[in-house]
Amino acid sequence: MRFDATGKVSLDHIYTQPDPYAYFDTLRKLDYDIPQLAKPYFVKIIEAYREAQGKSGANVLDIGCSYGINAALLKCDASMAELYGRYCDRDVDTPDRDTLLARDQELVRSRADPRRIRFVGLDTSRPALSYALAAGFIDDAVHADLEENDPTQRQRRQLAGTDLVISTGCIGYVTHRTLMRVVHANDERRPWMAHFVLRMFPFEPVEESLDGLGYETAHFEHMFRQRRFASPQEQSLVLDTLYNVGVDPSGLEADGWLYAQLYVSRPRGTKDCVVIDLATSNGSSTGKESSKSPQPPRSRITLTVNQELSVAQRLSAPAPVAVPGNQEPPTPTPAEQELSARTFGNEDQLPRVPLPTLEESSERFLEWAAPLLTADELARTEAAVAAFRRPDGPGQRLHQALVEYDATEGVHSWLDTFWPSRYLGRRDRIALNANFFFLFKKSPLRQIERAAGLVAAAVNYKLQLDDERIPPAVQRGRPLSMEQNKFLFSTTRIPGAVQDTVRVPYSEQWPGPSQARHIAVFFRGNIFRLDVLGPDGRPYTLDDLAAGLEAIRKAGATPAAPDTAVGHLTTKARAEWAASRQTLTAHHPGNAAALDELETALFLLDLEDITPTDTQEACDQLLYGNSGNRWFDKAVSLIVFEDGTAGINIEHCGLDGTTILSFVDTLLGSSPEEHSAQSGAVPQGLPDIRPIEFVLDSDLRANIQAAGEAFAAYGAATATTILSFDDFGGNRAKQLRVSPDAFVQLAYQLAHKRAKGLTGATYESIATRQYRHGRTEAMRVVTPEVLRFVATLDDPTADAATRRAAFRAAAEKHVAQAKQCQSGQAPEQHLWELQLIQKRRGEELGVTEPLDLYDSPGWVKLRDDYLSTSSAPSVNIEYFGFGSTSSQCIGIAYVLLPDRFNLYLSTPRAVADGLYTFVDRLREAVYELQDLLATETPVA
Repeated sequence: MRFDATGKVSLDHIYTQPDPYAYFDTLRKLDYDIPQLAKPYFVKIIEAYREAQGKSGANVLDIGCSYGINAALLKCDASMAELYGRYCDRDVDTPDRDTLLARDQELVRSRADPRRIRFVGLDTSRPALSYALAAGFIDDAVHADLEENDPTQRQRRQLAGTDLVISTGCIGYVTHRTLMRVVHANDERRPWMAHFVLRMFPFEPVEESLDGLGYETAHFEHMFRQRRFASPQEQSLVLDTLYNVGVDPSGLEADGWLYAQLYVSRPRGTKDCVVIDLATSNGSSTGKESSKSPQPPRSRITLTVNQELSVAQRLSAPAPVAVPGNQEPPTPTPAEQELSARTFGNEDQLPRVPLPTLEESSERFLEWAAPLLTADELARTEAAVAAFRRPDGPGQRLHQALVEYDATEGVHSWLDTFWPSRYLGRRDRIALNANFFFLFKKSPLRQIERAAGLVAAAVNYKLQLDDERIPPAVQRGRPLSMEQNKFLFSTTRIPGAVQDTVRVPYSEQWPGPSQARHIAVFFRGNIFRLDVLGPDGRPYTLDDLAAGLEAIRKAGATPAAPDTAVGHLTTKARAEWAASRQTLTAHHPGNAAALDELETALFLLDLEDITPTDTQEACDQLLYGNSGNRWFDKAVSLIVFEDGTAGINIEHCGLDGTTILSFVDTLLGSSPEEHSAQSGAVPQGLPDIRPIEFVLDSDLRANIQAAGEAFAAYGAATATTILSFDDFGGNRAKQLRVSPDAFVQLAYQLAHKRAKGLTGATYESIATRQYRHGRTEAMRVVTPEVLRFVATLDDPTADAATRRAAFRAAAEKHVAQAKQCQSGQAPEQHLWELQLIQKRRGEELGVTEPLDLYDSPGWVKLRDDYLSTSSAPSVNIEYFGFGSTSSQCIGIAYVLLPDRFNLYLSTPRAVADGLYTFVDRLREAVYELQDLLATETPVA
C-alpha cells in the first residue's frame, strides 16, 4: 500500500478511472458510508437555507465530488447501499462504460428531484467529473485545482451563485485556499458551508480564514464514522497524527475507524437558526455519541444534540490530551501552511537549524554524559568544560566563529561544513562501516523482470525530480527539506588523501539535474554502460530494458578475474583508495574515461548470480557482499539476486534513511507498468550497451586482488544476525500507552545490561528535516531514568507498580530528550563542530592549544558506543542494516511497523558471543515489558 503525507493510505487510483467500479469496489470493503451519514444533515441545511433566503431551490457546490456520489444521494434520493449494489454486484459480464452511463442516466430521469437542487462538482479528476456530468448526477463540472491556481473567468462564472458548499472528506487535502477562492468568485454573496472533516485535520485554519470574511462556524460533538482503516499501518500513522494534534482517539480511531465531525459556516448574524435533530440521522448508526467521545479539537461554537446553529458564546479550547511517548512539534502557522507543490519550492522558507549557545550545549553535555561516569570522571569532565567555556576561553572564540559563519550570506545552516567534515573526512573504509542497506519486500518477479521494473521506477522518479514534480514531504502540516534528493542520481563519492569530495549535480561544477542517459550495470565483476533514456530523452520500455539486461548477462557470462574487478578498490581506507585511484588514472587515459562513465551514471544496478539461502544472507550480501560486483562510492546501488530478491546499498555522505525510504516507497508503491507508463516510455528497441573496461598492469592487478581479499576478511570478522517479532509492533506499544520507539529503546537497555553487565553509551539518530538543509541529530539514550529503570527491573524487592513507574519515567525522559534533539538543542554535534573549527581555523582564531574537553572522560565515554541504533519504518522494506561503530558496539537497525518488529544486528566477531546473548535477552525483554505494562490499571 502507498501512503500519502497525512498517513492515510493513498486511494488516488480509484478517482482516475473512466467509471466508478474501482471506487465502489474499493470503498465497499472499507465500509465507507460518510455520504449516507451526511445526507440528512445536508437536507436539513438546504431546507434551512431556502427558508432563510425565500428560495425554492438551491445551488450546491460539492468540493471533491468524484463521481457525483453526494449528488446521487440528494438528487435521486439514492442510498450508499443501493449504489454499492448497483456498481459492485455485477454479473460475469460487467457492463461497459456506455451501458453503465445509460443505466445511470435512466436512474436520474426516473427519480424526480423534489428539492430542486442544482449540483456543481469541483474536482481535480477529469475522468470522475466527466462521468458524473454525463450520468446527470451533477449539472456542471469545474475541473480545477484551486489550491494552486485562481479560477479562470469561465470557472468563476460556474462558481458564482453558489448557495451551499459541501464536502465529505476532502478538507485536509483541500484547505482555506480553495474555499477563499470559491467565496471570492461569489463577489459579495456568502454561500453557506457544511463540511464533514476527519478529526486528524484541524479545522481552525479554515475557520480563521472564513472568520475574516464575515463567517461564523459551528461544529457538532457528534462523531461520524467515515470508513474502516485499510491496514494496521494506516491506523498507526493516523493515530500518530491524532496524538500530535492533541486529539484523543480512545474508543474511536483506536477501535479501527476513521471519524469525522460536521462544521457548518454561515455569514455572521444570520437570523434564522438551523435545528439539527440527530434522531433524523439513522440514530446510533451514524457513529458514537459525544458522551462517549473525547473532547474535540478547539472550535468557536460547539453544538450537541438538539442545539441551535446560531451565534452563541464562543467556547475556549480544551487542553490538548497529552499522550505519553508521542512528540508534539509546534502547530504550523498559516504562513507555514502556504506550501509550494514544487519539490524544492519550500526549502528557502524552512526555519534555520537553531544554534544553541555555548552555555546551553555545555550544560546539556554534562547532563548527557553524567550517567556514564564515575564521580571522579564527572569532576574531571566538569573541570574541562569550565576551562573550555570560561569567558576568555577557547570555546568562546570557536563558538563566536560559528555564530559569524551561520550569519554569512549563502550559508544555509551552521552545519553546512560539519556534514562534509563528518562524512567525507572519515578515513576508514566506507563499505560496511558507513554505507547502509534496505532489503525490499518480496516480489514474485525473477531477476531480469524485477531489475527492469526497479530501473523503470527509478528513471520515472528521476524525470519527475528533474521537473520538481516529486511532492515535497510534509510532516504534520510542516514541509520538510528535500535537499537530499539532489544526491540521488549521478552522485559519486571521490576518495581524497585528506578528505573526500563528491561529484554531484545541482552544484557549481554541475548546475541543474544530471543530463546523463545511462546507468552502470555490474554482473560477475564485469561492468557495462546501459542507456535507460533514448537519444531524445524518452525512457525505454520495460521490454526494452529487460532485453538490455538479458544481453548484459550473456555478455558478462564469464566472471571477471579477481584481480581485474576494480570495484574491490572502493572497499579500501579512503587515503589508500585515493592513491590507488591516482595510479589507475595515470596508468592509461582510458581509465579516466571508464571512471567518468561510472561516476556520471544515474545509479548502479548490481546483478548477482546467486540466490541467498535465507533472509540473513540476503541482508549480509546487501551490506558487504561481493565487492568485485559493487562500487561502494556510488550514492545509489540497486542490487537484484538470481531469484528476484532485491535491495539497495546507499553511500551515506549526502543521503539519510528518511530520504531513501521515501524514494523506495515511491519505487515500490506502484507497479513497474505504472511507472513505465507515467514516465512516457516508448518502444525503442535494444538500448545502447557498452562495456566499461580498465587497462591494468600487474601492480594494479595485485592491488585490486589484495583489496578484495582484505575486505572479504573484514566482512568475515563481522558477526551479524536478524531478529523478528511477528506478534509485537507499534500498535501494541500504543495500546500499552507508550511511544513505540521509547519501548524498544528501553528494551535494548534492559537486554544490554543483562547480556553484558553494564549500561553503555547508546546512539540514536533523530531526523531534523523540518529545518533548512536539515539532516539528523545525535541523541544519547542513557539517562539517570534509564539507569534506575534497568536497576529496578532486576531488583527482586521491587513490586510490579514500582517497576512500571520506573519504566514510565524512563520512557517519558526518552521522549523529552528526542524532542530536544528535534528542536535542534542537542549538544554533541555543536561541540563536535567547534572541535572541527579548531582543526580548520585554529591558528587563525588563536586557538592552537590542546582542548581538554575533547580528551575528557565525558567526551570519550559519551561517544564510545556500546549500542548504535537507527530506525527505518516502511511496509516496503523487510530489513534495514549497517555495520557496528566500535570494537564493542552492537549496531541495531530496526524496522518497527504497526504489526511487526524486525532487526538486523552487527558486531565485531571477536565479541559475537555478547551479540547472541543480547539477542536472547532482547527477545525476553520485549515480552517481559509487555506483560508488565499489560497488568497496569488503566488511567480513568
